[in-house]
Amino acid sequence: MSILAFFTGSKAGRWLALALLIMASLSLFAVRMFSRGRQAEQAKQTQQALTRLRTRIETDEAISRLPADERRKRLSDDWAN
Repeated sequence: MSILAFFTGSKAGRWLALALLIMASLSLFAVRMFSRGRQAEQAKQTQQALTRLRTRIETDEAISRLPADERRKRLSDDWAN
């Protein structure tokens, strides 16, 4: 007896086919939700990295505009604390 004949020809086969279809649908839904969550977390981490980079660039530019004596004083004060 073929599997297709079992699924279409008997009441138990139709119930089993329906159950398998429901489980496959729920599995697909769960995989998609997991994927969306992972993408959202990656986007959040990328945004945080860009924010940190922007802050670092601004700080580096501010420090490079200072005279050498002021830069030395600020850096030594920050490191001493």
